[in-house]
Amino acid sequence: MLQIETLQEFRADSPLTEEASEVLYKLPNLRFIDVVIERETRLPSASLPNLTRLATTCENEDGWPQLFHGATLGRLECVDFYLLSEQVGGCLEAFKEAALSSSIQNTLSKFLIMGGHPWNPNYSSLLPFTQLVDLWIVVSCDGGCTSRVDDDIVVSLSRAMPKLETLKLGSTPCGQSTGGVTTKGLLALARHCPKLYTLCVHLRVASLSEPPGIPGMVRNAGPVALWTDCALTELEVGKTPVPEGSAMIIALTLLRIFPRLGFIEFFDEGWEEVANAIDLSREIIDFSGKQRPLTTPRGALNDCFTGAALETSG
Repeated sequence: MLQIETLQEFRADSPLTEEASEVLYKLPNLRFIDVVIERETRLPSASLPNLTRLATTCENEDGWPQLFHGATLGRLECVDFYLLSEQVGGCLEAFKEAALSSSIQNTLSKFLIMGGHPWNPNYSSLLPFTQLVDLWIVVSCDGGCTSRVDDDIVVSLSRAMPKLETLKLGSTPCGQSTGGVTTKGLLALARHCPKLYTLCVHLRVASLSEPPGIPGMVRNAGPVALWTDCALTELEVGKTPVPEGSAMIIALTLLRIFPRLGFIEFFDEGWEEVANAIDLSREIIDFSGKQRPLTTPRGALNDCFTGAALETSG
């Protein structure tokens, strides 16, 4: 029993029995667990005071919240959920209701959900988790885009989570969305999340070619001056199309919002013109010193995200 009591890491690729769960979720020295939760499984309330990372693979979105009700999880920093059900649905609301009965809203810094299609979760459920640094909701648009991510969602998340460094809402943008984030949402991210360096959202690109009243790049231009210190260097736009003839204005708009932008992942060839325009602008006005070229192999950044996701799950 002493050897079990001192266990710090546990991984299982098949569901545990109820008896095994009762033991596992009471081990005081566990730092990391990776478990499979099947449908209809009864889970005990967890008492894991030293757990920092929890990864679960679930058959549906209803089982895993049981772990958090009245749980002792005083050091939990990272949560990874891999849903085998066909939709994410209201899983974030279920997570919030369960997690707020513990204290993890004060410690959670990384939150990842990977699930199936379709997806349209209630992102407002995440607003209490103000310490988040990395937020990934990775859901494919295969079979038709059902993303409802817009400015209101991005603005509310950016205001609630000023420590964000990575924001990924959806997998590779599909270019099928009728909505998407506009200049307003991107400005909110730049102003409220200065440490943000990686962004993947569905964009409404037309707003970038007709930016409404973006202020100039003068650092001391008063209260309306644009926040120019956002750390964002990586932007994933996927298959999002670029309107013909708008590459230069889109490039200038992105540079005004994200002056350190240095890596764009794209599939639509129009973005190559945007990338070239950004490189040219930097050469002409010495915008932010030396930068690596923006034109990148298609799929490179997506591979990077996939690798990171696999590392997170591993």
